[in-house]
Amino acid sequence: MMYALALFRSTSQTCSDETQTKHVEFIDSLIQENRILLGGGVPESPENGTIGGYILRAESLDEALQTVKQDPYRTTGTYEAEVMEWRLIGINPDAIDKALILRPKDVQSSNAPDRAAPGLKEYETACAHDRYGEEAEAIPHYGKALELGLSERDRPGALVGLGSSLRNVGRHQEAVELLCKAVNEFPDDPALHSFLGLAQHSAGLASSSVATLLGVITEHVPLKGYDRALKFYRDEIKTSPAKGTVHHIEIYVSDLNRSIDFWDWLLKEIGYVSYQSWDRGKSWRKGSGYLVFVQTNPEHSEFGYHRCRTGLNHLAFHAGSRDHVDQVTDKLRQRGATILYEDKHPHAGGSDHYAVFFEDPDRIKVELVAP
Repeated sequence: MMYALALFRSTSQTCSDETQTKHVEFIDSLIQENRILLGGGVPESPENGTIGGYILRAESLDEALQTVKQDPYRTTGTYEAEVMEWRLIGINPDAIDKALILRPKDVQSSNAPDRAAPGLKEYETACAHDRYGEEAEAIPHYGKALELGLSERDRPGALVGLGSSLRNVGRHQEAVELLCKAVNEFPDDPALHSFLGLAQHSAGLASSSVATLLGVITEHVPLKGYDRALKFYRDEIKTSPAKGTVHHIEIYVSDLNRSIDFWDWLLKEIGYVSYQSWDRGKSWRKGSGYLVFVQTNPEHSEFGYHRCRTGLNHLAFHAGSRDHVDQVTDKLRQRGATILYEDKHPHAGGSDHYAVFFEDPDRIKVELVAP
């Protein structure tokens, strides 16, 4: 008995959804035979093109080579494979994330009766992309799988996968809305509640996030008599916003329609949703707070706004990541917005501060800053 490391490197050929699905089925069959020790992917492929691999149990290196040659990644020519002996010295089971452990009983054949459903292939393709950190590619397949239909066994997992992927690509509000519906459909599923709590946190719904996650704890974790107290605090958090948080901010603008055109896309980009609308104003909400823009009356519009006068200097919002800052910066340039401090961008706030500074139609300074 020996172990072999199989590494896959990209070629000029693009990996099709069909190849990805067949690869997952092939790996599942090896897991069922107890022949895979571990496996994984590389989210950002290095210069040599390595995209992932697995450690295989075999009787000999030749047997391992023959097995890898049957992998759809290899048979389709999508990826090149390199196989070498892996001398296993030992395993520390306590260092393994238990959520990642797969045993033969956890992997069922795609043809099993309880899994036969129109959306199964799409679901497996979505999972394959997810395993390799390709959330953006996974999202449409999760959506199609749910649309076509899945078994009772697979549907909650697809909802978790879609909600988690939406959150990871920055579509936080969509993730919250999807997972809220999912927990209503499957109220006893702790994974759905947990991922809803994460999505609420990412969407700026701190109180809701804590309440949701406390709900998971009180329902599924032994608390040695403290469950009643924690349920009370959970319900208290649900009904009252945190003390000291901003309730709303109201800003008067010179041209409401122009401001709506600018702020609508920007605020939705960072997780806000449309809230109120009337002939002289509009607001967008995130969590328990909201931002309002109101048309200035003609008699008060003569002097306009200047950030260096007494009053508001600028508004600063959290971005999801540095990549998110870059994406919004590109969109701002496409829209013809004024980017401030171009010569120092994206470190105009300091060497450790990654942000874009820009102006709205009234030249109100706005900042989007990465964590």
